[in-house]
Amino acid sequence: LAGTGERAAATLMLAWLGFLMLANGVFHIVATVVHVRYCPGVVTATILYLPYFAWYFWFVVRHLRVRMAVAVVSALVGSVPMVIHGYLIVFRGDRLF
Repeated sequence: LAGTGERAAATLMLAWLGFLMLANGVFHIVATVVHVRYCPGVVTATILYLPYFAWYFWFVVRHLRVRMAVAVVSALVGSVPMVIHGYLIVFRGDRLF
C-alpha cells in the first residue's frame, strides 16, 4: 500500500498497523512489566513490531505527506480493539472470547 503513494491507502494501513503492531507491542511490554515475568511475544514486539511501526509512521508522514494529526488519529483509532483486548487480559485476567 505504501508503494502506491496513495495517502488514503497508506493511512488505512497505518490504522491496521496501529492495531497489529503498535498496540500489540505496547500490550506485550506492559504485560511483562505488570506481571514481572516474561510475556511470550515481548521480544518480537520490541525488536520487530515497534520499530517497523515507527518506520512506517515516519514514512507516511514524511514521504507521503499525511498530516501528523491524521496519522496519529488513524493509528490510535486502529489500536482501540487491541487496547481493549490487552486491558482485559493484563488487568482483569479475562478474554474477549
